[in-house]
Amino acid sequence: MSLVSITEEYQQAFLGVQVALHNHQLWIGLSRYDDGTHYHWSDKKHISFSRWFGEDKGLVGDCVYLDTDGFWKASDCFTEKAGAICYSPGNETEIQETHYESIKCPHKIKNTPWIAYRNSCYTFVVPQNRWEGLNLDEANGFCRKMNSNASLLSIKDEDENDFLLEQFESFSGLVQWMWLGLFNDTNEPIFSSRSASNQLKWCDGTYVSYNNWRNGRPIIRSKFFHAGVNQDGFWDIFDHSRNNWLYWQFGFHSILVCKLNLEPKISQPPLPKQMPYKNKVYWILQQQLNWYDAWKECKQKGSDLSSIHSIPEHVFLENIAKRDGFPLWIGLSNHNGNDSDFGWSDGSQFDYHPWEHQPSHSFGNCFAIDTKGIWNRRKCTSRGDGAICYSSPKKVQLKQTETSSKCPDSPKGASQWLHYKDYCYAFDMAFYNYSTYTADEARKVCKKLDPSAELLTIKDGEENKFVSTHLKDYYFITGKVWLGMQFNAKSLNWLDGSEAKYTNWANESEKANGQCSVIFSANGTWSKADCNNEPSRVVCKTPEVSHHSRGAIAVCVIMVIALLVGLAYFLYRRMRLHSFGFTSVRYERGMHDDETDSMFSRNDD
Repeated sequence: MSLVSITEEYQQAFLGVQVALHNHQLWIGLSRYDDGTHYHWSDKKHISFSRWFGEDKGLVGDCVYLDTDGFWKASDCFTEKAGAICYSPGNETEIQETHYESIKCPHKIKNTPWIAYRNSCYTFVVPQNRWEGLNLDEANGFCRKMNSNASLLSIKDEDENDFLLEQFESFSGLVQWMWLGLFNDTNEPIFSSRSASNQLKWCDGTYVSYNNWRNGRPIIRSKFFHAGVNQDGFWDIFDHSRNNWLYWQFGFHSILVCKLNLEPKISQPPLPKQMPYKNKVYWILQQQLNWYDAWKECKQKGSDLSSIHSIPEHVFLENIAKRDGFPLWIGLSNHNGNDSDFGWSDGSQFDYHPWEHQPSHSFGNCFAIDTKGIWNRRKCTSRGDGAICYSSPKKVQLKQTETSSKCPDSPKGASQWLHYKDYCYAFDMAFYNYSTYTADEARKVCKKLDPSAELLTIKDGEENKFVSTHLKDYYFITGKVWLGMQFNAKSLNWLDGSEAKYTNWANESEKANGQCSVIFSANGTWSKADCNNEPSRVVCKTPEVSHHSRGAIAVCVIMVIALLVGLAYFLYRRMRLHSFGFTSVRYERGMHDDETDSMFSRNDD
């Protein structure tokens, strides 16, 4: 037999009726015996329910009894009562993890009970005013008053989030959010101008690593905001704004959850700006963007989207994603129209295949690594929560010895055209802002680079080999490159008007039908492609410009300018004569031989 412990309201109601019927105060198994402040059940059960009397005069003592009015009250343990309520466990089986049995959550008189979970204790508090007008500091201060080591709610993983949702169900009719103890640590350097979510800290002083934001990585534009866990489990955030009524009403619609962590805090610092690993340096794009924009951002900063070739690299990048708290784009993708031709955006060999052992039901041609290290397929155009880029000090620099003054000028420090025989080629994707285009868009891009430029044309096998080699050097996310070819019923011609005498079709049957064509960088073969629905990379080509041609053009320009100046002067002089009243005089010879005298006549206009 043991003194009774009361753990839920139905048990309380039953025992309250029994005490009222006996009309006697009866001891129950609640007392304080260690620090003189916190109460515990004598059978070691957790205090998950309370029914304290509302006035202090009935709450003086170390032992607790159930009064005839149904409330718990405390008095001296040596005070004589009419009796006590005992119980025998019998065949009772309590569902309780042994891991929690050693946890002793605190409980003061009139405080809301704490709930034990793993190595922490939680309490849910809803006062009459529903926390209306309360700010974050005041909310966290309330938890500190309950226990000096407690703080406003922090959530460290998915299991904890699920546990809190189960507890939250009891309050679903009263409030909509559990208040999260999050603030923006402005003392840390800003890592990304578009997002400051990497600086979010919990009120317990640790950095955020796990999250469940409804709309992905949040963009925080204000130092003041409210964040909470909605009834559906997703996290919502509301910036400080006059027009954002939810920010001002958040406290009224929220429950305060205080958390007491009973194990030492393990606080990891925020991710550094650069993370060296082996011979590479990794960094994160912490902003919402699609795969193409992520790849472009990395390239524009002299880096590449990350590639993975071994288990240690996989584990390293998994840890980055876990610490960041969001799935991040990596460089694996497929842009060649089939479901098996995947490759890394940095051109490295695809020699590591972890998802063969990690089934995924997602779809898409691009990949992101999540906080559990799983590679998830996603649509390349969908918005992700960031990307992992890397740079390598040993990256091979492309030779620029083939550049020539016979090629179009490029801005100082920009990419250069490459000269080969009688033509110039623009292979570097920086020319094209690291983007893919439809066939029509690609031709317009070339015209913008230089009026004489056209899409790639190939006259013979040597040029085909030259082009293939440089396509590999200037690697791009897709191996398909537009050819400047036009089809008609009689012949196959290039866009510059010349006949396509040389071809390198992967399949000879492809040279029929009126479609667009591409060359594959992997092997230099040609194939048909949909002009509008298969965006491909661009390589522009233009005839070389000789020094003599440039000189002749300059002379022509000077002559045209001189003629225009002369004509303008002549017109000016003629108008000036008219303005002074002079008339023009015409000279005429006689019509007959004997008319030897010259004749002058006046033109009267």
